[in-house]
Amino acid sequence: MIKISFPKANGTLFLMVGVVVFFVILMGHATTPRFIDNGDGTVTDTTSKIIWMKNAHCWDAMSWSNAIAQVTAFNNGSVTCPGFTGEQKEWRLPTIEEFKKIVETFHPQHPPALPPTAPFTGVLLRSYWSSSPAPARVPSAWSMNLANGFVSNNVKTSNYHVWLVKEGK
Repeated sequence: MIKISFPKANGTLFLMVGVVVFFVILMGHATTPRFIDNGDGTVTDTTSKIIWMKNAHCWDAMSWSNAIAQVTAFNNGSVTCPGFTGEQKEWRLPTIEEFKKIVETFHPQHPPALPPTAPFTGVLLRSYWSSSPAPARVPSAWSMNLANGFVSNNVKTSNYHVWLVKEGK
């Protein structure tokens, strides 16, 4: 804290400078947004540096293998996602750990299980595929239910939704 001495100021100015410095520091942290809308149909999570497709409902639910094929087709430019105008390269399914970083604990009054400041569109209160394989006797992968933030192990022939991500810079 900066101490400024003035005759007959009896410490009032010293206290005011301290409050202003504290307020500036506090506001500096509060103005850093968790999510940045990139203006091209994508959103950057500033904590994980992952870029998410803004529209969480590009396509209907599908099996895990069809989801992988759809991501490949998207990266090749043969399918699109409504509202997206960015570069169609290096997109993929999120890992289950990436999903866990973006969801919040279950709030029954306020689904989806995403932070209230998240600027995403088309978020369905359904399960979404992750790229993470799950241990099982049959081919399985982890999914994230965005209605409640629950993770589950599902056979890859089940139909779930797809939400694309890519590495941020």
